[in-house]
Amino acid sequence: MDNLLISAFYPAIVGTADPDSGLGFIERYGGLVRPLRYNERDADGNVYPIAYPVSCLIENSCTDPSVYKALTPDDRYKSVAYFERRGAGSISFGTPTPNDLTFRLPLRFVAWLNYKKLGVEGCPSTLAYMISFIKALHSQALTATDTSLSQAARVQVRSFEIPEQRADVIFAPYSYANKEPYFMPPYGFFAVDLVAELMVNIGCFVAPTVPAEIDCITTW
Repeated sequence: MDNLLISAFYPAIVGTADPDSGLGFIERYGGLVRPLRYNERDADGNVYPIAYPVSCLIENSCTDPSVYKALTPDDRYKSVAYFERRGAGSISFGTPTPNDLTFRLPLRFVAWLNYKKLGVEGCPSTLAYMISFIKALHSQALTATDTSLSQAARVQVRSFEIPEQRADVIFAPYSYANKEPYFMPPYGFFAVDLVAELMVNIGCFVAPTVPAEIDCITTW
């Protein structure tokens, strides 16, 4: 249900056919990510653990592990952004009717910015970018649809919080020891914590079908 809820944010962040929609500073958007942990081997044969943010929205590959790094800070792009889950979600019923379901999910939005690619000089503040993100989710009527629903669900952001804006806090789940220069000018980053709710009548959920077997994890 996490990805269903977060799909409602896609038009506000990436945009639609309307050229004025979306956040113009976002180039690579991953939706909801999770840490992918695996081992790499250095030139001396030593094995060490690696963790990167991985999304269902990246290019599918069963053989090329480099696609897993598509959401890490990279000076080829003007920005990289994604959501992370901050803890347990919850489901409640009864508002406004007994069959109305509310799914509440705590999230964190993370954005890494390349000011040179964005055409900004000096040491700018991330505040304008942060407020643009908050306005995009606060001011729009958000809905979520997919094949699991017979009609659209409503999505609303209930609250925003600003966590400590430090690279070692925001990017703690990942293996970025060799990327420290990417967290200093001409680069920047920010994170916003939020609580979002998806609201729909439980009768609108369609019974699942059993698909054909798959062998490749990235085709989920």
